[in-house]
Amino acid sequence: MTMRNACLTKLALAVAAVSAAGQVHAAVACGDTSTPISEIQGSGSSTPKAGETVTVEGIVTADLQDGSKLNGFFIQSTDDDADADPMTSEGLFIYAQTPDVAEGDAVIISGEAKEHYGHTQVSATAIEICSSDNQLPSPASVSLPLDSEDTLETLEGMRIQLDQTLTANDVRELARFGAFWVSNGRRFQPTEVALPGSDEAQSIATTNELNRLLVDDGNDSQNPEPVVYPNGNLSAHNSLRNGETLSGLTGVVYYTWSQYRLFPTEPLQYGGTNPRTTAPETSIDGNLRVASFNVLNYFNGDGEGGGFPTARGADDAEELERQKDKLIAALEALDADVIGLMEIENDGFDELSAIAQLVDALNATQSESDQYAFVDPGVATIGDDDIAVGLIYRPTQVSPVNTAKILSSNNSPLDDSDAPLFNDDKNRPALAQSFEDAGTGDRFTVVVNHLKSKGSSCEDLGDPEDPNGQGNCNQIRTNAAQALSQWLDTDPTGVDDDDILIIGDLNAYSMEDPIRALSDAGYDSLKAEGEYSYVYDGMSGNLDHALANDSLANKAVLVQDWHINTDEPSALDYNLEYKSDAQDVSFYAATPFRSSDHDPVIVDFKMVADDDDSDDGSDSNDDSNDSNTDGNDKDDKDDRGPFGGAFMPVGGLPGALVGILMVVGLVRLRGNR
Repeated sequence: MTMRNACLTKLALAVAAVSAAGQVHAAVACGDTSTPISEIQGSGSSTPKAGETVTVEGIVTADLQDGSKLNGFFIQSTDDDADADPMTSEGLFIYAQTPDVAEGDAVIISGEAKEHYGHTQVSATAIEICSSDNQLPSPASVSLPLDSEDTLETLEGMRIQLDQTLTANDVRELARFGAFWVSNGRRFQPTEVALPGSDEAQSIATTNELNRLLVDDGNDSQNPEPVVYPNGNLSAHNSLRNGETLSGLTGVVYYTWSQYRLFPTEPLQYGGTNPRTTAPETSIDGNLRVASFNVLNYFNGDGEGGGFPTARGADDAEELERQKDKLIAALEALDADVIGLMEIENDGFDELSAIAQLVDALNATQSESDQYAFVDPGVATIGDDDIAVGLIYRPTQVSPVNTAKILSSNNSPLDDSDAPLFNDDKNRPALAQSFEDAGTGDRFTVVVNHLKSKGSSCEDLGDPEDPNGQGNCNQIRTNAAQALSQWLDTDPTGVDDDDILIIGDLNAYSMEDPIRALSDAGYDSLKAEGEYSYVYDGMSGNLDHALANDSLANKAVLVQDWHINTDEPSALDYNLEYKSDAQDVSFYAATPFRSSDHDPVIVDFKMVADDDDSDDGSDSNDDSNDSNTDGNDKDDKDDRGPFGGAFMPVGGLPGALVGILMVVGLVRLRGNR
């Protein structure tokens, strides 16, 4: 039983016991002497009147008497009756389902003052409605970040108003508990933007704690129906996304389930910020696209419709179909020539494997010239983990050069004690494949990675949680990053070409040790500041990376995270649990949105013929800056035809030859990238 259910059960038993005892309800009359609300609240974290019978009066500011809500209502002192002490609240929760009250009623109540799981309340034994349609007390003005952790305690039970534009920053559990977090702007992980352990990182962490407020529907049950945010009913086509802005937030503050919450008493005003986009942005100069995508435990059972449940992923064939359709919609829209995959089932490469069947499903949506194949490294599985990395590519656009290579503990560079730097008991083995671009002959190597997660324990290896905010297994990840760069120095794929791209879920934010180790080795992030691929605990950051050495970085013309997943409520994914039958239908659509929990990373390159590699790429970098800052064009894409839109010469090939290759489907122009 969850803590939440246990608490509800105890509460129900307590109420039943009171009713069974046949408690006599004392009468109360309008005009009776009352105790000010501020005296009941007191200046501390709990009421000084606990256990006492009190008489209190005020104006009803929020009615939550419905049995699915809090089983009571809030009152507040009139402006004239409020005291001048900022440390004492003028609002109070009254636990009573009857009589029915309404916002604006003036009421007088008799009952017992108490703390209910940290929330001051009066359990009413008698209530009298003295008048109706009264003016509500003025709301207190509040802004984020809060002044201190105690700010909301001094406002418990009161009306507040936030006269600022706020940003939704954590909607993950919106459908589970009917609540979401807002902040003053998007919050970022401290170690995304500052060195771990630095004063700056600590300052960001402190501000982040004060820069958030939980907006709640006032419903005390799990999995509410409907989910009232946004605009009355969450659905697959009516989502509330991180990054959405809200203004004029007004409501009542209360405390339950270990959090201060705001119950809005006026309709939320949405700004329409951070809307969905149906496809990633494109660059007119790119002729090659590489993407990285964590596919969130894509397991296909036995490959024949059975074999469920598996170690991870879909619980049954129905969930698998829902998961697959969302992933295919996302992969199709990525329209990439090479895609690195993470969290795909590590079950080999035959026709029943997860990667083979995912590619088959993707190819069913593609034209003949756009078909995909997967990289088979010639081993039964890539390591021993349940999940693995993978690579898929379009043979008409790129050709594999030599065989793929795997970095594992077996071939890892060694540390000073002659132990493998790369630990594949924790990290998933890396997969490297070199390719040749069909249009230019330019060669490049892609290495897809998935390092150990922050939430797992590595204490058994002497690598406890990092005290500077880098999570668990930081040294394991850092060692892996060092091993990766040293391994790449040996030219494992044997192509003798400088262009190397490191992609994948590195489970490290941008300023953390593993990323800085790769940077020290000459592999710098291609992403712009302010980007993110993952939101955890309401803080955004980059766990999914694209890093390149200088020669390939100079060819990048557009780098982006396509925000289809981590900004969306988790209930919009493929899973069937924690939803009603109706919500299993209304929350689901075979669209890219919430196809995973990570956002895909996409890099468009302007590849050049070998004899043009001396180009310093300065023009490409200028184009990249233009593309990354021009967000107004994201929704203004033309429909891409079978050749990717507008026609452009393919670098390194005569125009007549390009035409011939296009006819036979060997080259597809990418003029809109």
